[in-house]
Amino acid sequence: MKIPPIPPVRLAVYGDLNLNYVDGSAIWAVSLVEALAGLPNVQVSFFLKAVVTKTEVIRPILDLPNVQVIPPDPTGEKVLSPPAALAAIRSHEGARPYTAVVLRGFALCRQAAREPALAGRLWTYLTDIPHQADALGASDRQEIRGIIQASRHVLCQTQQFADYFTSIFPESRGKLHLLPPMIPTQDTNPAGEPARPDAVFRICYAGKFAPLWASREMLATFKDIQQRHGKYVALHVFGDKIHNPPEDPLFKPDVLAGLKKTPGVVWHGRSTRVEVLRQLPGMSLGWAWRPAALEDHTLELSTKFLEYGISGLPVLLNANPVVRGVLGDDYPLFARTEAQARARLADAMCDASLLAEAGARCKAVAGRYTIAAIRRDYLAPLLMPTSLALEAPLPKPGKPRLLVAGHDLKFADTLLGRLASRYEITRNYWWGHSHHDVHLSATSHDDADVVFCEWCLPNAVWHTTQPQRQKPVVIRFHRQELYTEHPRRLNMAHVRRMIFVGEETRRAAIETFQWQAHADKLVVIPNYVDTAAFDLPKTPDASFNLGIAGVVPSMKRLDLALDVLEAVRHADPRFRLFIKGRRPQEYPWFRQGRQGETVYYTQLLARIADTPGLRDAVVFDGWGTDMGAWYQKIGAILSVSDYESFHLAVAEGAASGAIPIVRNWEGADEIYPSQWICRDVQEMAGRILAQARDPDIAAQRTQVRQHIQRTFDISHVEAQYDRILAAL
Repeated sequence: MKIPPIPPVRLAVYGDLNLNYVDGSAIWAVSLVEALAGLPNVQVSFFLKAVVTKTEVIRPILDLPNVQVIPPDPTGEKVLSPPAALAAIRSHEGARPYTAVVLRGFALCRQAAREPALAGRLWTYLTDIPHQADALGASDRQEIRGIIQASRHVLCQTQQFADYFTSIFPESRGKLHLLPPMIPTQDTNPAGEPARPDAVFRICYAGKFAPLWASREMLATFKDIQQRHGKYVALHVFGDKIHNPPEDPLFKPDVLAGLKKTPGVVWHGRSTRVEVLRQLPGMSLGWAWRPAALEDHTLELSTKFLEYGISGLPVLLNANPVVRGVLGDDYPLFARTEAQARARLADAMCDASLLAEAGARCKAVAGRYTIAAIRRDYLAPLLMPTSLALEAPLPKPGKPRLLVAGHDLKFADTLLGRLASRYEITRNYWWGHSHHDVHLSATSHDDADVVFCEWCLPNAVWHTTQPQRQKPVVIRFHRQELYTEHPRRLNMAHVRRMIFVGEETRRAAIETFQWQAHADKLVVIPNYVDTAAFDLPKTPDASFNLGIAGVVPSMKRLDLALDVLEAVRHADPRFRLFIKGRRPQEYPWFRQGRQGETVYYTQLLARIADTPGLRDAVVFDGWGTDMGAWYQKIGAILSVSDYESFHLAVAEGAASGAIPIVRNWEGADEIYPSQWICRDVQEMAGRILAQARDPDIAAQRTQVRQHIQRTFDISHVEAQYDRILAAL
């Protein structure tokens, strides 16, 4: 099939990988550039993570006239970080923006998705994410959804991965495209060895050496065969990248000894792809077998399998769903276990017809993955003008269709996920408060029965002001919106319900935005707590451990928490304060010297370091999602902020049995029991000392747990949301 005309385009390509190492990801990047450069009217800028000192991998593209290879700026980072790589791309495009920016690597794509200037131009290729849904944490899912939203195309390797990905991220429909692995065409081998001229059975392996890549198993299997067949069997090995895992210190020495000392092993060392492909037709069989511990957790297709196959070799490999899909269930050289691998290899050595059948099947499959075929069938369509108008077909089920829109959907992800049995839920992620894919937003809006906006920011303004697209909108209002102009721009006629987590914030919103006429639409539903996740036993020393979750910005009043700690340590030096969340120094504004905030935290950190009663009693535990485990050691949870809309940490801490110590910020008494609230530092310290000395503290802990379960458990909050949505 002839490639249709493509308009002139400039592409930037960057992978978070080092081309000085011969491995699959580096070869993929060079192959992609070669494939793109073969398209008419395409100019490629290929950015390098590090200066190339070994040209084996990059050699195929060095002389291509429409490829510019761009090394790191010698005055900057030697090995580019994701922010530095994106800065390099921006600096080189100048006044002529790239048509598309093609990126590989989760951390890199995550960073790029946060840059509005790249939004809508990104082609993101995600491989280094878990291939099982239960291994994807909430923060990873949030980041991936941000990447999807910012991307024009999301690329993946196999249909199996595409099915898995869209089942978790249905919003990727219309953006997700296949980009299979690609290999050079290998029709002849004029410089290689003739196939087995001396009746020696040559097994070959090309690639890296790592525990899960069955390097030890391969060498052990060959040693066993060689002892039985002697000079009539050989193992040719290409590559010199040997992992040295700290948890397995003998791995590298074992592999090196096997490569250097095993009779019949021919170790070719570091080799270019061209050199390997030149040698392959002289081999008898390709070893691509890896254990189930790896193969059962990947949805990708091995490039090495394809390279062996295009050379006409039969390949020994594990029968995972991806290779079964291309080779068929009856492929004769599938091996599930190491023992089966040895048995299949023994069968192949004495059965020429089996080798011929397996080799023919592998070659037929590999022929579909040449660089020319991938260029024509997969890359060219992405550059057609019609591909710029993305369509995102959404399901049309019988259940009501609920669209969830916003830049930060952590709350909605968990709660609305529980409503999935009653609603067809679609998510539309914005990158930042103001930036979104307008086409996708419009399509999703039109398809929805109800729109749920998490945060009352430009997302809510957009969805309530669409002419000719009137849909009922529900908005969840956080406190920070009180200090913006966005709520004034809403079309309140299309707002069916606005939800607040506390009555104080609701009153402030009515007064600030003059919403008295809409007061009946404005309702209070508290934050939820998954109480079961926090109902864990306390550690023996919990009564002397104070906790505070989040101490940034300064309105969180870390200084008051330190005052409380000093007061209780004056009575009992066993008390300590554990701080959960990022340190102030980890925020960019700290280094930039934001007026007021930086001075405040600099002084507090100096206070901790210079005060004997604090120096060894304040522990920064860092940010993390392990809140249930963290609360196990916390006996009292502090809320000393100047103001809060709800302060979820109080409810979560109480759900764990930690005694809540709440400063009387405005509205606290409308959310939490009055006995949890204290007027000043002295009252807080007194309550903490009383709980530590209470012989029946277990009963107190049970009491606060039960209050949270009755009031804020996710099941109760879910029911309130369900009633609101069902009434629309």
